[in-house]
Amino acid sequence: MKTPKAIAVVWIVLLALACLENAARAADFARTDSPTAGIQEAINALPQSGGTVRLPPGDYVLRQPIVLRSNVTLAGAGPGTVLRKTRYAETILAAPAQQGSQSVRVANPAGFAAGDPVAIRDQRAMGWNVVQAIIKTVQGNELLLDRPMPRTCDPAKHGFVVLCFPAVTCNGASKIVLKDFAIKEDHARDLSVHGALDLSSPRVRFAYSLPFPLAAIQLVDATDTRVEGVSVAGWFSDGISLQRGANDTVVNCLVEKCAGKGLHAGGGLHDSLFSRNVSRNNDDDGFFFCAKTEKLMVSENTLINNKAYGIGGLGESGDKFNTVTKNIISGNGMHGIQMWDGDNNTVTENTVSNNSQSAPGRFSGIWLGKTSLSVVKGNRCFDDQPTKTQKHGIEELADCRENRIAENQCHGHAQKDVVLAAGQP
Repeated sequence: MKTPKAIAVVWIVLLALACLENAARAADFARTDSPTAGIQEAINALPQSGGTVRLPPGDYVLRQPIVLRSNVTLAGAGPGTVLRKTRYAETILAAPAQQGSQSVRVANPAGFAAGDPVAIRDQRAMGWNVVQAIIKTVQGNELLLDRPMPRTCDPAKHGFVVLCFPAVTCNGASKIVLKDFAIKEDHARDLSVHGALDLSSPRVRFAYSLPFPLAAIQLVDATDTRVEGVSVAGWFSDGISLQRGANDTVVNCLVEKCAGKGLHAGGGLHDSLFSRNVSRNNDDDGFFFCAKTEKLMVSENTLINNKAYGIGGLGESGDKFNTVTKNIISGNGMHGIQMWDGDNNTVTENTVSNNSQSAPGRFSGIWLGKTSLSVVKGNRCFDDQPTKTQKHGIEELADCRENRIAENQCHGHAQKDVVLAAGQP
C-alpha cells in the first residue's frame, strides 16, 4: 500500500512528465488571416524535435493545406473537431496555359482570390502531373501564379482550373500521428461549367477527375506514421492517400462520399497496415492498390457501395506480397476484388457479396486477370439479392497461371459460382 508521501511523489513525477510534452493549441494561434485556422502556426511554433498540436472541438476553416513535419501529432477531440473546406470555384481555361508561364487565362475568374491554392489539369495531366499552384493575384480573367507552369495545359484537351488542395499533407516526414478529427468539403463540384457531359462514361469522368495528389490526406514518403480515428467526407479527390513510404498504419478511419478513391496506397508503399476502416459510397474504388506496393496488410475493413471496385488494382504495376484478409466487400459497382496483372498476392477469408451494381451480371466477386502465383483461399462469395448482380463468386481468366484457389464458399450468383482457368488446380 502506497503511503501519502509515495503518492505525492508519483503525482510530482506525472506532472513533470506532462510538462516535458511539447504541446500547442491551434486555438491559441487562430487569427482571421490564418489560412489554416491557426493549425500551421501551432505546428511551426513547436520545437524542432516535434510535439503535439491539440484541436479542441470546433470548425477549423482551411484555405490552404496543413503541412506536417516529422514527430508531429495532430490530435483532435473526436468527430466534433472538423477541418472544413468552405470555398469552391471552378472554370475552364480560355487559352493554353503554356509551360513556363506564371499566368493562366480562364473563362470565368469569379470565386478565385489571391492566396487560393488551385489545381490545373487537362486530360493528359494524370496522377502526379496535375499542376498545383497558389494564386498571387487576379487581374481580369488572368490568374497570376506563384510558380511557372511545369507543363502546358490546353483548353482543347478539356483544361480547367479548380480551387482544390490536400487538407493535410507531408513529404518525407516520419513519426507523424493524425487522430480523432474529421475533414469535410462543404460543396459539390459543378461540372456544368464544362458544358454537357456524359457522366455515365468512365472515360469522361476520368478526364474531369481530380487525382490523388489532391487527396484530403496526402502523405508522401511518410514512414512510421499513424492515421487513426479520422473521417473524411465529400472530398473532391481521394480520401486518404499514402504514396511511397513504409511502416505506416491507417486504422479505424471512415472515408465516404468522396469523388475519388476512398483509400489509396501506391508509389512503392510497403510494410504498412490498413485495418478496421470503413470506405463507403465513394465515386471510385473503396481501396486502391496503385503501383509497386509490397507487404501491405489490408484487413478487417468494410468496403461497401463504392461506384467502382471494392478493392481495385491488386497486382498491377508491380504489387507483390500483399495480403487482403477478413474484409467485408459488398454492394460495389464493379468487381468486389480486382486482381490484375500481378503475382504473389494473397486474398483470404473475405466476405464478398452483391457487387456489380453498376452493370448487373457483368462483374464478379473476386476476379483474376493476368495473375499468377497468388492465393485465393477461404473466402465467402455470394449474392443474396432477389435479382442477382454478382456474375460469379470467383472468376479466373485463361491468361492466369499457377494460382492456388481453394476452400472458398461461393453460392447464389447470376452465373456459375466459380470459373477457373483451364489447367488450374
